[in-house]
Amino acid sequence: MTNNFGFVNEDEMANGLNNKKVSELSQNLKHMMKNLFGALDDEKEVTCVKTEEPIKPDIIIQYDGKEINVSLKSGGAEIVHEEHIDSFVSFLKEQGISKTTIDTILYFQFGDGTLDGTGQKRMPYEKLMYLLASRIRKANYELNSNKDFILKFVERCIFKGAKPENLAADYIYHGSVYYGNVVGKKELLFYVQNKEWQWYKSLHIGPLMIKPHARYVDRPIISEKRRHQVDVSWPKFYAVLDYISRRYSVI
Repeated sequence: MTNNFGFVNEDEMANGLNNKKVSELSQNLKHMMKNLFGALDDEKEVTCVKTEEPIKPDIIIQYDGKEINVSLKSGGAEIVHEEHIDSFVSFLKEQGISKTTIDTILYFQFGDGTLDGTGQKRMPYEKLMYLLASRIRKANYELNSNKDFILKFVERCIFKGAKPENLAADYIYHGSVYYGNVVGKKELLFYVQNKEWQWYKSLHIGPLMIKPHARYVDRPIISEKRRHQVDVSWPKFYAVLDYISRRYSVI
């Protein structure tokens, strides 16, 4: 999910915060710290480390005895989560999603008329949306009828990840060392809870779109791993984060 610019941004953010007194921080990073920790003491030191594992938090910030895990976002990237189709299906089963809806997701994932990707002819998005129109409409209704399920899925994709043992992010920071917005989990989930999401036509859970990373239509399969990978995206995620940061106070 993170491109080279993302890695550079993570390094710059960590370097801009680590082993710095509050008085030494840039105005933007000082503003971010106030959103995260509240009132600051100019003489107290901040430490910041990058996480090593592919988990949701990218940096861990420590200040005045408190530790906060932050997921960093930059630019206009909309992919917020990647997961193998098998673990995704297991999650849906645990949440009580029907076999009919799960089968629809599998038909859409592989696009070859099978539930496991063993078909010979893989179809493009437009044809699948036509052939599966009724099934997708019914699946979307089920997937978006329970707000608790939507919130659990958003938390999984944005803050926690697929593995229960993973360290979770507490906040999202979208931007760079020069400018950015901070959004807490509480604020983002409040935003999701108070909107209706049934109007999307593509397969989705709340604001999150579900699609395969690669379907390899009319071309050889290059990577089975990518073909079995589910990409979860949030359209115009950067704009949503900006809206939430302006509309709701970070707690």
